[in-house]
Amino acid sequence: MTIKKSIHALSASLEKIYPKEEAKQIAIMAIGHLTGLQKSKLILKEHQALSLQESETLQAYAKRLLKHEPIQYVLEECFFYDALFYVNKNCLIPRAETEELVQLILQRHPIDSKTVLDIGTGSGCIALSLKSQRPTWSISALDISKPALEVAKKNAKDLKLDCLFIHENILSPQNTYTPFDIIVSNPPYVAEYEKKDMQKHVLNYEPKEALFSAPDPLKYYKAIFKFSNQYLTKNGHLYFEINPLYKKELTEIAEKENYTLDYTHIDFNHKKRHLCFVKR
Repeated sequence: MTIKKSIHALSASLEKIYPKEEAKQIAIMAIGHLTGLQKSKLILKEHQALSLQESETLQAYAKRLLKHEPIQYVLEECFFYDALFYVNKNCLIPRAETEELVQLILQRHPIDSKTVLDIGTGSGCIALSLKSQRPTWSISALDISKPALEVAKKNAKDLKLDCLFIHENILSPQNTYTPFDIIVSNPPYVAEYEKKDMQKHVLNYEPKEALFSAPDPLKYYKAIFKFSNQYLTKNGHLYFEINPLYKKELTEIAEKENYTLDYTHIDFNHKKRHLCFVKR
């Protein structure tokens, strides 16, 4: 079967569970990965036949995709901030909203040296993207999950970026730290009642401990404020990705903890997705 026919066939089968355009994009990603061809080259070589091995692998991909497994886990890769990251079931799939958080930090802080801590690093996408753009920054990345930290370490090695990785539970930290100029976190923030509206490829495959914070969806934010009281420099910056439903509550917590809301960022979906607080 040719590349063109393979894309059409896989796309058509995926339309059972995905919108038409999304199904097509997933098919293009799968066959591009399989053949090693970028999207533009796929078009140029659309009449090229897949090898027997490629066809068999594509069938295996299709079986997994039709069970709602995310394409990123099937391919074990995800583009984030112009870099290719390794991902697996032990970490969240990096999202476009989080790319905006990285961009926000870079825009608001010049190249002068900073010490930065990324809490709940997962794949390492925030910490390593910051390091790639600000090589003089000293960046540490913390996570409670050892398997997630192994993913982050692999990405650091693959991308040839230097970052300190720390195994720590931010709810009950045991280590001591030198103060940081910037602390950033995209912690679990999905409320339990939101499960009913979530897509199967998220709910059934991505690590629940990285998504949900039951019974209190703000418990990680509260813990990070407490941690930052001790380890963020005076006038230091604390960046969060948030559930927009809790923006008011977070601002109230910040005020009690002696932080000033410095900036609210509206994401591409027109939601209040990122907050920056300054320690008074």
